[in-house]
Parts: sequence; C-alpha cells; structure tokens
Amino acid sequence: MRLHLSILFFLFCNCFAVFSKDNDNPYQSSADQLFYSGEYEQAFRMYGNAIKADRLEDANYELFLNAGDCAYFLNYKQIAFSYYGLSALRNAPIEKLTKHVTTYCDNDLTSVPDALKKIAERYPETRNRLYPKIATILFDQLKYTEAIPVLKECLNSQPQDLVIQKMLAKSFLYTECTDSAYILYKEIAENHPDDYDSYVFLGNYYYVTANKLAKTATTPDERKTRFSRFRKEEEKTDPDKTVEYYYKAGEYLEKAYTIYNSDEIKKSLIDIYTIVGDKGKIALYKKGTKK
Repeated sequence: MRLHLSILFFLFCNCFAVFSKDNDNPYQSSADQLFYSGEYEQAFRMYGNAIKADRLEDANYELFLNAGDCAYFLNYKQIAFSYYGLSALRNAPIEKLTKHVTTYCDNDLTSVPDALKKIAERYPETRNRLYPKIATILFDQLKYTEAIPVLKECLNSQPQDLVIQKMLAKSFLYTECTDSAYILYKEIAENHPDDYDSYVFLGNYYYVTANKLAKTATTPDERKTRFSRFRKEEEKTDPDKTVEYYYKAGEYLEKAYTIYNSDEIKKSLIDIYTIVGDKGKIALYKKGTKK
C-alpha cells in the first residue's frame, strides 16, 4: 500500500511539473491566439506581458519570434528587430530565425546578412551561431569579398569546419587570391585525404604555375619540344622548379582521378606527362587505367 501511494505521489508531482512548465507564461497562449486572429494591437500588449514574465533560462525563443512578427505587422520595426535579437539570444534555430528576419527585411535577401550581423553585434553570445549563416548567404549571393572576413572569423572559432574551409578557399579563388586559396586547399588535402576538390585545385595550381614558369606554347607537342632537355637522365638541375611543379600537378591530379575517374583530369595527366616525357605514365593513362 505504501509503495502504491508513493507511485501515485510520484506521478502526481511529475504531472504537476509538466502542467506548470506548460503554463509558466500564462500570457503567451492568449497573445498567440489574438495574433492569429488578427487582433494585432491587443496581441502586442499581451506579448508585452508575456515578455515581462519570461525568464532567459526558459529559452522561449518562440515567444520573441511571434512578438517580433506582431510588431512587424504593426510597423514597429525597431521593436520587431529587438525581439528577433532576443530570440537569437534564446537559441532560436538559425534557419527559423533567418526566415523571420527575411520577412522583417521585406523579403530583400540582400539585406538579410546585415540584419543578422546587427543581431550578432548587439548580442555577441550569438556570434558563433549566426556568422556561419551570414557567410553562407553572402557566398550564395556571390559576394565573395564580403564573405571572406566573415568566413575567417568563423574559422577562428571552428578551425576544423570543412564546409567553412572550402567556402573560404573558393572565395579566395573567385577573388583571385590564388595563393591564399592554395594554402587553405593544401591544409584541407592534408587533413581530408578523400577531398576531391582540394586535389583538383592543387593539381591545376601546380600545372598553371609550371606553364607560366616554362612560358609554354599552347599545344602539347610544342611544350614537349621545349622540355626535351629535362627528359635527359643526365640533367640533374631544375633551377626554376618547372619540372618539379609538373610532377606535383600530376601527383595531385592522380589522387583526384583515383577518387573520381574524370576524362578531363585524365587528359590533363596525359598532357602533363607528355611535357615531361614520362612514357610509363602516358601509357598508363592512355589506357584509361589508374594505379
């Protein structure tokens, strides 16, 4: 009997705890109902009461998102923006927050990154969560120059984030900061040996660099003629590292080809090994095989 009463008491306490939690903020449900009914002024005042009763530790981001939307409908844009910031402070999911902020920006997607930045500046605790989204939006909008400093800051807090690393590397590449892209892609290749993109970039980087050093002509036959002296076994010097760079290009493109058998990469490999006169490699890739 005593055990039975203990179980009942335990269940009662737990039910009461759930009921209390669901009703911690008695104003919120009333505000939501008024808002969804189109009674915006009354809802706005009720949201004010709900916000006064809110506790930060409850992480009730929905309250502030809804209150922000209500303020937006009433054209209280500064108040709306403040509420969206407070929802971020309460760990609102980034995608959900971004949708509300996009509405706040009158669906002008170009204004969204600046709006999210302002939230991050006002509430520095949200910076690590908001900056990757800001960077992604800028990158997707092809605003690579603007994305670079944001991506760099993201890497300061998340140095091993491959998605951020690759976005930054591509942003460097698209803004012609090729050497910076090289440094980052080399790090990616060292830490992620199955990353196809990094091998393709590094292979092409060394290929282009070697071509520039050699001042080669446009056809493989002409390049082959210019490099005849490097194919001699007795030739031990490569003062401008041209041949070394061609072999580095081949090394990285072979790794890429191992991951994905691209005809384009195979043609580049045949071209590279034709230039340096590596008959074994030429035969290997002309057969379409790989190591």
